[in-house]
Amino acid sequence: MKLAPKVGARVIVEPEWGVAAQIIYRNGLVRSLRFYSLDLNHIASADIAKDKDYAKFFMKKKGYSVIPGETVFKDSWAKTVKSNRTISYGKKYAKKLGYPVIVKPNSQSQGSGVCVAWNEKDSFETKTERFYFE
Repeated sequence: MKLAPKVGARVIVEPEWGVAAQIIYRNGLVRSLRFYSLDLNHIASADIAKDKDYAKFFMKKKGYSVIPGETVFKDSWAKTVKSNRTISYGKKYAKKLGYPVIVKPNSQSQGSGVCVAWNEKDSFETKTERFYFE
């Protein structure tokens, strides 16, 4: 991060977890970082693209329109990562957005695990460890 300005680059770090970032070079080249993946073979870029929360953050930073949505966790995982965004939070958020809402596993792709919650009684608990509500 300290070296980036010396080579005319800037670094954007996803602020919530601080484990995903992009280095944007003066010539427009973008390199992604996620945990210890340094994007030498584009693994970090693929990981970020598959993670709906990170992808949304970086797309919004680049000026793309993104729809409202939040990542919600199973209660056990929310406790582990010290987040208040539990399933009950997700149900309240979905009600605020207005039903129906689309529930997606955060790190799946190609429609895998996507479902529609038509109302508050639909069960979100059985789908995955981490959801993204839209």
